[in-house]
Amino acid sequence: MHIAHIITPPLIPSSQRATVYVTVVPVDTLKMALANADHPPPPILLVESCAADLYLTSRRLEADGVTNPIISAREISEAMILLQEVIRDPRRHPLPIVMFTDLKFLWADGLDLIKWVKRQPGLDQMRVIVLTGSADPGKMAEAKALGADRYLAKFPEPGVFATIVADATPEMGTPAA
Repeated sequence: MHIAHIITPPLIPSSQRATVYVTVVPVDTLKMALANADHPPPPILLVESCAADLYLTSRRLEADGVTNPIISAREISEAMILLQEVIRDPRRHPLPIVMFTDLKFLWADGLDLIKWVKRQPGLDQMRVIVLTGSADPGKMAEAKALGADRYLAKFPEPGVFATIVADATPEMGTPAA
């Protein structure tokens, strides 16, 4: 767990104060980061148009002890561009181990993203998880038929994200807490 402290010097007039943010990181987390510096965990891709849901999902991942870097895309086209970079240059842009995607977007349907991902060579190792507020059985069946690995309602119980990431990375074991 990261703890942020806001430090403002009290003797300086408020109009001239600068805010400094200091993050305190637990020693175990720092040791693990240093130990895994040569092999950082693969990223997770969150495709979500709602900023609040994006924030809540990333916080839930953190609460579950998932330490993988998180890449976010607010639109399907943005996710496609990111994933094309992964295909084009996997050394600079590592393959996300899991992609969590919503189904409802302003200009496109999340099912179109799943279809596109499943047709791309080089993305077959990435798990595709639908994370949506829709409980429509038809959408659920269609997502599964297109190749989605799981269909989750927002927001799953604690521990679900950690299990998904651990299952997607068997050679790495469970995600670091």
